Amino acid sequence: MEHQRQAIQMDPKRRADHRRHRPLLHPNLQLSSLAANSQGGLRWQAGEPAQAIQAWTSALEFGDQETQAKAAFNIGIAHHDAHDYQTAISNFEYSLTLAAPKLKAKTAMMLAASHEALDAEAPTIDGWYRCALEVGDPEYSPIAAVKLSERIYRLEGPSPEALDMAKMGYGPENPAARGEAALMHGHILEKLERIEEAIAAYQTAIDTGHTDWTPAGHCALGLLYASQNRVMMGRRHLWAAHDSGHPEYRPQAAYWLGMFSMWDGTHGKEGELQNAAIMFREAVDSGHPEWAPEAKSTLAALIESFGDS
Repeated sequence: MEHQRQAIQMDPKRRADHRRHRPLLHPNLQLSSLAANSQGGLRWQAGEPAQAIQAWTSALEFGDQETQAKAAFNIGIAHHDAHDYQTAISNFEYSLTLAAPKLKAKTAMMLAASHEALDAEAPTIDGWYRCALEVGDPEYSPIAAVKLSERIYRLEGPSPEALDMAKMGYGPENPAARGEAALMHGHILEKLERIEEAIAAYQTAIDTGHTDWTPAGHCALGLLYASQNRVMMGRRHLWAAHDSGHPEYRPQAAYWLGMFSMWDGTHGKEGELQNAAIMFREAVDSGHPEWAPEAKSTLAALIESFGDS
């Protein structure tokens, strides 16, 4: 265990010097380190983190540069999942000194996440996301751009940089990042009252076919259309979000479909009040932390004013 701790906590510079000055390894040791890395993965999947770390530490000690980078990254993930963020950070930082671009971008993302978990200063967190972005990896760099866009938006609102970062998240090789980026892009454009561009961005999120971002895009586009008095189009998209069955966006869509029906019901289409009640009850039954209480309150007001449908 002490040997493992030393391997994990060794200063990156000392590790690099140690690696540079040690003799060339016998091929059998190289094969053993690859096997140890694979064994660590199997132990991790089996729910045995201590044994996984032990195997990865062996790979870290005897592997070549690529194997060491992967082993250090895996040890970092194990400690991150155990909420030992400081140890995770030291391993991710070491992995970063050795990693190829794809792993480097992924490692920088994990460094940002670990520092976020420790409530680090914003420049530190943003710096790691920018590091991941600058690698230019087609899978992970767009995710970093989206995260930066969200963080910048929270601090500055719909600023030009937040908008630019959202656009940079449109990675062709990562539909999840593309969908999230398109949704963020649309949200910023909507705040800037660039409505047609926002509609196009939300449609991009829908077109990814992603299990999360397609229904999210339908919800956002439905509400945007409704705000522009294009209620029929809005309803069509809200029904698409509702019918997706998504645990987040179905209750949200049900609530807003109920609101539209209630509006119609109080403006001459009394039969719509029953539809409103049905949608509100569905949202209540979902137990969603935001939309269930909203729907419960609105349903109670509806019943008080018009009776139980």
